[in-house]
Amino acid sequence: MKNNMAKILFGIFIIALFLRLSTVFNQKDIDKVPRGDASAYDQIALNLASGNGFSQVKDGSMTPVVYRTPGYPMFLAGIYYIFGHHYIIARIIQAILGALYCIITFLISNIIYDDPKIGLVASLCTALYKPFISGFHYYGGPALMYSESFFMFIVGLAILALLYFIKKGDIKSGMLAGFLMGLALLTRPEFAIFPVLLVIYLLYVSHLSIKRVLRKYFILYLFTILTMSPWVARNYIVYKEFIPLSSIGGYAFSRGNNSLANGAMSSTSFSWEDEDIQKNKEYFRMGIEYLKNNPKRIPSLFIKKILVHWAPFEDGFKRFNSFYAFILFFGSIGILFFRKKIILENILLLILLSTTLAAVITYGEPRYRYPYELYLIMFSALTFSKMIKRMRCGL
Repeated sequence: MKNNMAKILFGIFIIALFLRLSTVFNQKDIDKVPRGDASAYDQIALNLASGNGFSQVKDGSMTPVVYRTPGYPMFLAGIYYIFGHHYIIARIIQAILGALYCIITFLISNIIYDDPKIGLVASLCTALYKPFISGFHYYGGPALMYSESFFMFIVGLAILALLYFIKKGDIKSGMLAGFLMGLALLTRPEFAIFPVLLVIYLLYVSHLSIKRVLRKYFILYLFTILTMSPWVARNYIVYKEFIPLSSIGGYAFSRGNNSLANGAMSSTSFSWEDEDIQKNKEYFRMGIEYLKNNPKRIPSLFIKKILVHWAPFEDGFKRFNSFYAFILFFGSIGILFFRKKIILENILLLILLSTTLAAVITYGEPRYRYPYELYLIMFSALTFSKMIKRMRCGL
């Protein structure tokens, strides 16, 4: 049975890899040179690989930057250092990581439900899900050099190690989960909400016993902090400020909380690449001041943010993402009607809640929801499994 399962999983991996590599090798010439966010990641990574540190050229000189977190640029820098500055190699490696999502999906589903069939369905859906293969609209897929592909892989590994740690109490799994959670934080700052929700939930299931939570989960958070500490130390040395992740928190907060805000990202004069730490703090204050002065607008604004973040309509309701709508529908059914309501499964809900709260605090954005669609696929697989069983019973 195990041999057959391994063969099926290997087959799914090969299918997923083929589809993703096809996207990489068939990419249009105009898209092969990184632009926008991808260009910034590329420049920082190239400087890292060249020994110039976490920096960019500004005003003709190499300048340290902190508006990006280091996880993805370091990933690219490792590739550039070993293979040279070749975009195709980075995209091939991202395609391999994308195919490995399928295995991670199976393992996470299996450890929660102890049902290989649910895991296989989730794995196959992950392999065939078009947004994970070639993206949707302007984001997604291994051919784009955005941080989401790497982040999705790291978070998947972190959740897998975390679930194993919670279930088995294995110290090594706790250390690994903490390291991976720290790496995820250093890749996408909005992930910072998840560790907070996790410790609140662990306190709840431990009947508010702080001693019990510390005794079991201290190692998890210790390794998360240790993983982040070199970056925090570097920022303090360079900027003489405590900057745990990046310098654009105020920017993101203000773009979702101002008079023009309508759920999505609204325009401001602040640039992503602005290294003015004091200006970033001022933008935080401006956003908070706006919410204080307009309390009646808060409920509707927050609801709009959630809708923009989770609705299958994108680009101002001009595009309908049918692929995502499918997993949203069946994933929601799984969450509402079929979930087992156990601790391990609730961890997946915490992941979905964390990205929702990130949107509420800043603004809704389908691209930032994208890595979390993996967990909707797992709940969709649960729905499919339950529906098939009920159909068989009916026959």
